Amino acid sequence: MLSWQCLGVGSFLEILYFPFSSQFNSNVAKNFPTHKISRIEKDNSKFEVKLSNDLDLIFDSNGDFVRVDN
Repeated sequence: MLSWQCLGVGSFLEILYFPFSSQFNSNVAKNFPTHKISRIEKDNSKFEVKLSNDLDLIFDSNGDFVRVDN
């Protein structure tokens, strides 16, 4: 298991090795096709996936989508 709090996504390789990358990428590709993941932050109960349009996608600790925050 990874031990980290924040991942700045600067390259395709970084997101490939992230545990929930397929869930995050498929959600973004389906719902925000013109935007990219710019940063991922994690706390004890959630993941916050920041997009290039400044929206934040919130996922639970299992990688399941919860909501969109502004």
